[in-house]
Amino acid sequence: FYAGRARELCGALPYNSGMVDVDLLYGTYLSEEAGADSLHYGIQQLQRVTQQATPINRAKAYQQLAQIFLSAGENVMAEAMLDSMYTLLNQGDSPVYIQMDYKPVIEYYLDKGNQRKVEQYTRMMLQEQQTLREMRLNYNLVEAIAEQQTEHQRQELKITRLGHTNQVLWFILYAVLSVIAIAVVATLLIYQKKQHRIQMKL
Repeated sequence: FYAGRARELCGALPYNSGMVDVDLLYGTYLSEEAGADSLHYGIQQLQRVTQQATPINRAKAYQQLAQIFLSAGENVMAEAMLDSMYTLLNQGDSPVYIQMDYKPVIEYYLDKGNQRKVEQYTRMMLQEQQTLREMRLNYNLVEAIAEQQTEHQRQELKITRLGHTNQVLWFILYAVLSVIAIAVVATLLIYQKKQHRIQMKL
């Protein structure tokens, strides 16, 4: 039901804007279900991804197909899928990783005695683990910097508010002192006038 609904929603969009994810997820799900029909249809979905998707999604589909063929004992097909996946992930200036499970692949090539492939996928696994560690470190660093900047901004805001409060207090104090000064001056003037009138009468 959900797969059909997803297909309806993504049907009008370009393939790589939604339908590719439906095919990849549904193909993976079907390939893990019991039954030859489900497996066959799941393989079809994944093969569609390998033909139409972006390189990273094609690599994911090849990796899933390799797992299927390894489980079925179709080693030639499995190796072809792994080779296609490896080529896609390493065709750029720096490798791309899909967080795959390397263990069954490395074990397969160990059993085959293919040392070159064992080293290839072991190196790829270690590089991916290192990249993930660096990404987590960078994320934690960015998070710490953001937290520090937020705290700094909070402190600046407190200082600004405190400064504003101090300005208000100084203004009130100035106003009070001005009123007192005016009152004192007015009192002195009144007193002087009274003294002047008394002197004039004398």
